[in-house]
Amino acid sequence: MIILENDFLKITFNKYGASITSLLVKKVNRDVIYSYKDDLNYKNNFMFLGCMIGRSSGRIENAIIEIDKNKYQLEKNFLNKHNLHGGKGIHNLLFSYKISNDEVLFERELKHLDDGFVGNVKISLTYKIIDNKLKLNIYATTDRLTYLNLTNHVSFNLNQSKYKTILDHKLYINSKNYIKLNKEMIPKKISKVNSVFDFSNKKYIKTDFYNKNRQLKIANGYDHTYILNNDSNIKATLEIEDLKLNLYTTNKALVVYTGNNQKEGILTKVDKSYKYGSISLEAQGVPNNQKFKEYRNDNLIDIDKPYNENIIWEFI
Repeated sequence: MIILENDFLKITFNKYGASITSLLVKKVNRDVIYSYKDDLNYKNNFMFLGCMIGRSSGRIENAIIEIDKNKYQLEKNFLNKHNLHGGKGIHNLLFSYKISNDEVLFERELKHLDDGFVGNVKISLTYKIIDNKLKLNIYATTDRLTYLNLTNHVSFNLNQSKYKTILDHKLYINSKNYIKLNKEMIPKKISKVNSVFDFSNKKYIKTDFYNKNRQLKIANGYDHTYILNNDSNIKATLEIEDLKLNLYTTNKALVVYTGNNQKEGILTKVDKSYKYGSISLEAQGVPNNQKFKEYRNDNLIDIDKPYNENIIWEFI
């Protein structure tokens, strides 16, 4: 078993998808994430629990990307039309790993034209435990110009009882803008947050959750990208009465997913899965970015321009 542990946290991992399979916060003696009861489920990970997502995160319209004026057709695995999470993806691939006292390094090489993406890519993921924080460094190199947008899809429920949904959690997001979805769930338009999508002042997730808002209806909840403010402050906070999670990241965007399509009744390590039973805060590059002029050149790496992003989860 792959374990990192100190006086504050105990975290276990699975080599499939370099997944986080439990995250025990010792202050409250509580596992705060959704994870499968049977670790064999990480070989397919149909709910994307705790795993790495890529080569792209989120949806790409018509499953087409453009690199150096050349268009590439990716796998159409969403509505038989669009690309979701890279296609077959990396979420259930077997990673090699090396563990030391306070960190574990996962590595995996991706071949040219896997899922339609160009370039041979080597991914290095370092999870490091620092007091009450878990830090993830995502580093990747390529042998040619290519598209890459990675994240970790860990799903949180801070409650002691996982019978409770995450709607009673308070949420803060350091953002003034979010991306609206079209009816096929494709990120299409950057807009100022309205009252329903504004979490710049911390509020309960349930506050506007059942509002008759078209965007909430399209996604059956929150499943939207926030453009993070460009500062060094906390990017998001998830909080209940006795526990707070602060998220820091170098990424430009945060996708907030409230478990709208969570499969119900799947055995987890602490209970069964429920709709709205967990929330994912997916720090990443802007998804479907090539449709937005201000982000069109994002999510590209090259031989002399590696991928290098950090995510930190802090528990207070």
